[in-house]
Amino acid sequence: MKKSIAAIIILVIGASAIGIPASAYGVTQTYDEAEIMFCTNLANEWTGMVRIEGENNTIWKGTVAFSSSLITAENMDTHEMETHELPCPSVLGALDEASKQGGFSYTVLYYPTWDSLYVTTIGDDSYAWQYWVDYEYGMVGADSYELTADDSEVLWGYLVTYPPDYETHALRIELDKNTVKKNKEFTVSVFDEAMNPVEGAVIYIDSMTYESDENGNATINIDAVGTYDVYSEKDGYVRSDIESIEVEKSKSRITNLMEQFSQFKQLLKLPIFEKLSNLQ
Repeated sequence: MKKSIAAIIILVIGASAIGIPASAYGVTQTYDEAEIMFCTNLANEWTGMVRIEGENNTIWKGTVAFSSSLITAENMDTHEMETHELPCPSVLGALDEASKQGGFSYTVLYYPTWDSLYVTTIGDDSYAWQYWVDYEYGMVGADSYELTADDSEVLWGYLVTYPPDYETHALRIELDKNTVKKNKEFTVSVFDEAMNPVEGAVIYIDSMTYESDENGNATINIDAVGTYDVYSEKDGYVRSDIESIEVEKSKSRITNLMEQFSQFKQLLKLPIFEKLSNLQ
């Protein structure tokens, strides 16, 4: 038997009355009472990465391993706290396991009429949360998405507000190199979750900021040696993961000459040059 929660979305969450998808709140859109009792993950354990991007910072990132979960939620009929067992490794279970490792809190509400759980708060950030699994937008509630060996990463992203089309997006970045010489150029590319280029995203490298062009790219050079964290943000998008780049000291002219001389000496040791030397 399948049940729709569209009505509860409209009645309970005011903003959603104009069409915000239920999955954005971790609410189960539909469920099958027979199917949710069984786990298709035969190993019944999931190991993978969990990243939680809050409004102003990354709340937590790390690897979790778990199977079933016990989720505490407020019953919205009785307003009492209850414990719900999720027998399969789920997206909500991944959040629960991450909270244990990371020492942050989260809040879940339970609606008995619809047998639905949804996340309202993670850390200090309350309003709306959306999840992605391997950058695939979550189309069912976080408690109903069963994680399997085919899934490697869960991303939870805080949404300050929904864009006009009620679609939510997550940023991704790529660097064309991870090591570069001082004052030498490298490129940072910004994409959405589907690898579409994102224009106008702000790229942060320590206190320096850059902006992606119409192709999602920014060409950058750094004049100081060191290791730098690189990430990107844009209004209406969940923050990207952090990549790093190592900026090395440029070689001096003397060092370059010495290396060229060394290479020349190695070249002279080749058999053909040894034969020419014996002919003289």
